[in-house]
Amino acid sequence: MFDKIDNNLRAFFTSLLGAILFYTIIPLPDHWTKNFQAIARWSPIIGLGIGGLLGSIDMLLNWIGFPLTVGSALIIGLGIYLTGGLHLDGVMDSADGLAVTDSQKRLEVMQDSVTGAFGVMAGVMVI
Repeated sequence: MFDKIDNNLRAFFTSLLGAILFYTIIPLPDHWTKNFQAIARWSPIIGLGIGGLLGSIDMLLNWIGFPLTVGSALIIGLGIYLTGGLHLDGVMDSADGLAVTDSQKRLEVMQDSVTGAFGVMAGVMVI
């Protein structure tokens, strides 16, 4: 009975480690077991953690008197860095794909590693 609970608990937490590796650039020790099955369940928790960290750093920067524009630029840059640009890349790929009128080529354009003009414009607007 305890083996099944132990295996379920192990799978639960190894998927958390897999989610941390997938959604962020936070390094984890290689000898830790990671599981990339069902990592989507962790995305709200990972997002809250990153948002909480960025919000805390922003409050600290405001408290020590950092200029608002400099602090905001640092927070935005840190957010992009911590996620490895995952969301920004998705926005840019989507914008490039939506700019293509031929539905057959749309997925091909979105999978292409080259960013087009619409992707750049969307990235700039998001930042």
